[in-house]
Amino acid sequence: MNGRTATAPTYLAKLGVTEGSIDVISGNVFEAVPSGADAIVMKYFISAWNDDDARIILKNCRAALPPHGKIILLQAFVPDLDDPKTAPDGIMPGLFAVQIMVSVPGGAWRTRQQFKTLFEECGFKLEKTVDTGTNLSAMEFGLA
Repeated sequence: MNGRTATAPTYLAKLGVTEGSIDVISGNVFEAVPSGADAIVMKYFISAWNDDDARIILKNCRAALPPHGKIILLQAFVPDLDDPKTAPDGIMPGLFAVQIMVSVPGGAWRTRQQFKTLFEECGFKLEKTVDTGTNLSAMEFGLA
């Protein structure tokens, strides 16, 4: 474990997660993603990267997943022009887009369609979208 993951076991224990039930693995997603998982969950992660970097990460994820594998994307989405600008919980996801652009140079907050296109370019297909009634929604992608 490196410095970024060293505190994870203590944090997980505080949450009541049984020791040994989760493997915390450090790595560099631009080189490879550890294999062996049935799903990869990304929460606000891929938005930190521009499209070219995101494609590298997603292709490495695809290589790590088994044929039945999934990526679960948990995200607030920039609304399309005809979408409501405020989420059901009152949050304005478009403001997140501005925040990510300022705090993470090169990052890109995307619309649902932009995420779908990005994932399709990397060998995934959208299987399900789940709206939670908050600004956070989910997209489930399987291998194409």
